[in-house]
Amino acid sequence: MRSVLFVPAHRYNYFAKAIATAPDIIVFDLEDSVPAGQSKIDARENIARLLKESGQDIQSQVYVRINDIDSNLMFDELEFFVGTAVDGFMVPKSYRAEDVETVAKMLTSFERRKGCDRPYALMPLIETADSVVNVHEIARASERVTGLALGSEDLLAALGAVASPHYYNVIDHARFSMLLACRAAGIIAIDTVYIAVHDYDGFKTVVTKTKEYGLDGVLCLNPQQVQIANDILTPSDEEYDAALTILKAGEDTSDGTPVKMADKKFIGPPIVLQAKRVIEKYERYKGPKNG
Repeated sequence: MRSVLFVPAHRYNYFAKAIATAPDIIVFDLEDSVPAGQSKIDARENIARLLKESGQDIQSQVYVRINDIDSNLMFDELEFFVGTAVDGFMVPKSYRAEDVETVAKMLTSFERRKGCDRPYALMPLIETADSVVNVHEIARASERVTGLALGSEDLLAALGAVASPHYYNVIDHARFSMLLACRAAGIIAIDTVYIAVHDYDGFKTVVTKTKEYGLDGVLCLNPQQVQIANDILTPSDEEYDAALTILKAGEDTSDGTPVKMADKKFIGPPIVLQAKRVIEKYERYKGPKNG
């Protein structure tokens, strides 16, 4: 999932533009971006209205960021959305595995009560010191967990660090801890937001780092960030061609050795595996190059 776009759910007039950009996941936010009180109730109704009127036209997976487990809202929000066409829930302030397990148990109860025949996915946010320390357990807390996402702003506040648009080095430990946990658990890893939402050159720079670091996608705050993220995180034609060359060399068994030479470089099994991943990702989003 290359692009994960947040949309404040109390702003119904924002929905059409966000949907038109076709992010891989669109997250309708009930938490930080929505004022307390009636606005949070209205926001739920906005999402339900959208799913009723336009659900079949939405190309993206649809998630809802619910309020945190210590709020008085999570239970009602989960009950409200179970039975609707949302695909999953983003879970903020996931301090430990038990928090995610609690949400999963709530979902199971509501699904049984409403006769749902599909389980809803969960994507915990890693945005506290506790969640970074416990990230490996959180990643494996439930079969519902399809990925983890890094929440930099809350984490920076928890650390007492200075927030800026260029804080990759400040939270790299958290980023790599999350990535390792996701790879060990076989789930996706989503990088944090870039808060300078109109600095598109800066966004390109950080998403390029996201790709270099090996994460699958990035959280977006501005619909115009979606296409940038998708373009950078989809392998280029040149990367695809290079991967095919490596794969061809790696699959040549004529000399009886697993180590080959391709483009003046040693090609061993790990590099062949990386090439296969590039080819798979390219074809997932673009189809076979000559197809």
